[in-house]
Amino acid sequence: MSASASERLVVLAGLALASCGPPAEYRFGTNVSGLRFKPIDSVEGVFPSTSVTRDPNNPFRFVGANLKSQPDGGVGTKWQLLGSVGGVPAFYAFATALSQEPTGENQYYTAQMLGEIAQTGAFDDQVTELQVRNMAIAGYQATLDYFPNAVSYLGDGKTFFALDVLAYRGAVGLGAPMRGFALVESTDGGQPSVVRTTQYTSPDGGR
Repeated sequence: MSASASERLVVLAGLALASCGPPAEYRFGTNVSGLRFKPIDSVEGVFPSTSVTRDPNNPFRFVGANLKSQPDGGVGTKWQLLGSVGGVPAFYAFATALSQEPTGENQYYTAQMLGEIAQTGAFDDQVTELQVRNMAIAGYQATLDYFPNAVSYLGDGKTFFALDVLAYRGAVGLGAPMRGFALVESTDGGQPSVVRTTQYTSPDGGR
């Protein structure tokens, strides 16, 4: 379940106040501060790959053991990371969750963190921005291919929002024309939607 906007603001405000002191460290069973992204292959974090569980740089790789050891069983850890440090630690948390629970929500936020890593340069010297950006695009594509009806929830556990438009725009924002999908803007002021184009069949038929 996602943290609400107000909860994320509280986290960020706390970080801002703390910025006057020593740099913060984030420990979730292990220290996740200062991680640099060095994927073991080009599909890490992109469903149906589970290669993230074999990545030696993934602090959550032991079947999510470090996530599950948290007081809440690890359910909130990925959201804590998303609302605070983001980037590489949040990628590993969401990608590990994706390998255990394949959902569009986990895939979308994994892709979003890949995009953030590409934009901030938080990757190893042997990795290029283009490689990470292409992985993010593939993650957004997988969100639409495999989880076209995916939603995410706010902190109340009831209010939800669709992820298809966000995934589409995320990929386009990284410079990728989305294969097999089109964004349809409403003519009466309603919400836009994403539709499949007739010349494309997604892997596994989508679900």
